[in-house]
Amino acid sequence: MRKALDILEFPKPYHFSSFYDNLQDCDMWLQLTKAKFEGKGTYGKEDIDKLLGHCGAVTDMPRHLFTEETIEWYPEAKVVLVELNIDSCVSIPMKLDPSFLGRIAGVGIAGVDKQIGGGNTVAAAKARLKEMYRKHYAFVRSVTPKERLLEYSLADRWGPLREFLSKPMPTVPFPHENETARDKKGF
Repeated sequence: MRKALDILEFPKPYHFSSFYDNLQDCDMWLQLTKAKFEGKGTYGKEDIDKLLGHCGAVTDMPRHLFTEETIEWYPEAKVVLVELNIDSCVSIPMKLDPSFLGRIAGVGIAGVDKQIGGGNTVAAAKARLKEMYRKHYAFVRSVTPKERLLEYSLADRWGPLREFLSKPMPTVPFPHENETARDKKGF
């Protein structure tokens, strides 16, 4: 999605991979996550603006942990709910190794922990991850005004995405850098 948003000419689409360009973001996201989920500090729109104010679009983790707040704080923003194949997504958080890339992995681990509820083992995490994906999708649907929401499958490629976002048809194929064969068939 980050690549697709970039091709659609949204300035600086923000994605988990954006941490590679600015490690200080990791520290800020960890502070926000602790404030929201552990009551250690406060957070508000101004904090999200510091992180994302320069971006024309945002996707992926850890922003999804602040879904309700960002929908409220940015009433003009459109929401694209990407229906991924849950089976293909289950393995992704399992690959996060706490010793790999320090602060980046720390944000990933904190986000996964908040989403799946502290599953410290692969078996515990897998047991809850599919359920949490489904709950998150339902939550996004419940807090997003229908006119601002596109329920989108990567299998649909450019059509509904560019139409919903009021963008012209790109002259390049839809990117599929992270897709598995299952994702290409849709959810």
